[in-house]
Amino acid sequence: MEKERIIDLFEEISLLFLLITLPFIGIQSVRGFILPYNLLFFLGVFIFFALQAYSNNKKTGGFLTFGEALLFLFFSACFISFFFSKYPYGSKVEFSQITAYVCLAFALAGKGKDAPFQKMFWLLLALGFLESIYSIFQVFGIDVFIWSVNFRSRGFGTLVNPNHLAGYLVLIFPLSIYFFCSGGLNIIKSVSGIFLVFIVTGIVISSSQGGILAFGLSCASFLFFLIKKNILKTEDKIYLIIITFVIIILNISFYNFTRNKQETLPGRVSQIIEEGNPSVKGRLLNWYGTLRMIEAKPFLGWGPGTYKDVFIKYRPLEFNKLEPSEHPRLYAHNDFLQMISETGILSFCFFSLLIIVFFKNTTKILKENDPLFYLTLNCILIAGLAAGFFNTSFIFHYFIMPSASLFWMVLGLGLRENSSEGFSGLKIKRAVVYVVLLLFLSWGMFFQIKVYRGNTWNLKADRFSGMGLPDDAVNNLRRATYIDEENDIYRYSLSMRYFSSFLKTRSDDYLWLAKEEMQKAAELNPFSAVYRYQMALIYLNEDPAGLEKEIDKELDKVTDLNPSHIMAYLLKAEQAEIKQDINRAAGIYKQVYEMEQGDRNSEFYSRLSKESENNNPNILEIYNLMYKFYYEKKKLQKSAYFYEKLISCLPERGEAFNNLGVLYLEMKDFKKAEGFFNKAISLEPENVEFHRNLAYTYKINNELDKYDLKMEEIDRIRNKKGEKK
Repeated sequence: MEKERIIDLFEEISLLFLLITLPFIGIQSVRGFILPYNLLFFLGVFIFFALQAYSNNKKTGGFLTFGEALLFLFFSACFISFFFSKYPYGSKVEFSQITAYVCLAFALAGKGKDAPFQKMFWLLLALGFLESIYSIFQVFGIDVFIWSVNFRSRGFGTLVNPNHLAGYLVLIFPLSIYFFCSGGLNIIKSVSGIFLVFIVTGIVISSSQGGILAFGLSCASFLFFLIKKNILKTEDKIYLIIITFVIIILNISFYNFTRNKQETLPGRVSQIIEEGNPSVKGRLLNWYGTLRMIEAKPFLGWGPGTYKDVFIKYRPLEFNKLEPSEHPRLYAHNDFLQMISETGILSFCFFSLLIIVFFKNTTKILKENDPLFYLTLNCILIAGLAAGFFNTSFIFHYFIMPSASLFWMVLGLGLRENSSEGFSGLKIKRAVVYVVLLLFLSWGMFFQIKVYRGNTWNLKADRFSGMGLPDDAVNNLRRATYIDEENDIYRYSLSMRYFSSFLKTRSDDYLWLAKEEMQKAAELNPFSAVYRYQMALIYLNEDPAGLEKEIDKELDKVTDLNPSHIMAYLLKAEQAEIKQDINRAAGIYKQVYEMEQGDRNSEFYSRLSKESENNNPNILEIYNLMYKFYYEKKKLQKSAYFYEKLISCLPERGEAFNNLGVLYLEMKDFKKAEGFFNKAISLEPENVEFHRNLAYTYKINNELDKYDLKMEEIDRIRNKKGEKK
């Protein structure tokens, strides 16, 4: 008996420990110190699940219940998808997190019906309260303790961004209602009421549209059942009306004092209903592209952790109006679609059955003792599912640990059954499943240790790079790749640092090292168009004539992985020009114009089409058209690219180089602007406008000594010409 009490105590401590780590998982470092919150969370899950597996198997034994069997089948489907993934590292990261979630749900599903969860719920409430208080301080500009991130009047607490804070608090909010309505003592009612006020305020000031919608649905369902079951007493109703009034007054005050009203909830909601809102249109296009991903691989999916790399191949061309074509979407803005795209229809079917069993169990128990507890679980799950659809964050998926962990824990609580006889249709020994899950959890924990060690050196490399110590940064990155050898991102970062050193020194040794690391990165992640494009650039610098086939091969891979990769098409056109295949180059430029969503009824398109269809196209006219097109679209980098190509084919004129300098000045690339202004001055030494532009560049770049000297030179030129100041 004493032994059982000790085990129960350690179970409780480990559960509370992992709950404390949840809100801080997104923080990688504070004031230069690397923080292992992710690793601590896995350690807490491992200890809690191991102790639960021992005590539950000893008490109940036998076979899995229907809910537990579905959990194991869901895990198995995710494992199959992970096993066949073509991007092993990314899938390992996500699958290790799935393992932790499933183990949490399993541990709580196996607990007895009367297990005490009061301390766990109180701790979650206290953490939610502290997150809300901290996010309120952030609204008023006090946000530099963790990060100096400015979300423009939106609170985010210690989480990654305001949407994640909303997802976390939305799941905690029903617990404050639970304690408020069940608390017989005034102190419990008062404390839970205060927590309720600040947690709701935290959700509101996050200004997360999806979070507010999920919160509203949870709140409405809670009030409906409270009234229907006649749980609310008269004094509870009065207190809730007062609390609602306080919340409204508090948030109106914050709205009046906020720094940026566009980023408050009313401002963001008004943006949703605006006609042609890019955020709404972007999500619809996002979902369409995700459906195309699912269509390509419906049953097993592409593998956990592959979405951001694979989606870019299936994204609609209309996306180019909203964001750069090379920019990956990190998530689908709909957890259900993302789950299917990554782990397949099979895993989603098991997940859907889990939700059905959850509601069936909790609805049945609502008729028995303590309906408020199970009503609370129902409302948490409803909020999580709603947030998953509107994507305030990854509630049940495997991206945002704080909210995902809470969701799966609640799911586990709702899967508990009175009977321990097991599911007769699928006789799976509970002990066998516990052993299998423990083995996977052990693997996940050791993998996370490796990830943490590699990330430690990677963050040190970033710090040295920021301090202007590139050699130290490279040495730390090399240590990171040695520890975490399968991490393609470290390989890519190391290659880019070598390539940067090559561009400065033109040393072939740096180019060879850059090539070696980039090849390894491309092998580790075959879905990345970015790696393939960089390989093409490396070949181009190594031997453009001798490696012509390799360059074309890499560029073809880029456009296959990302059909909207504009820079790859521009490089293809450049290669065609080198081969004197002007017709092909003209056709590619026309294709780029169409991909950039240019107006097909414009004079630009008409003239461009005419040149591309001409047997002997005027490449200078095409350069001029593309330069003007990009300048009108405010894409200055690409505009400068075509203007440089244009003036390289013409006799040198000061005005042309001056215009190019102005372009780079608009982009705030002062070094290049200075170079082109100096080139213009060398061609026309007495042109005051060129000198004035160079002086202005010195001034805004805070090179005041050079600015003063240049202004004196301008005065001398004017005096020489007899001009007035």
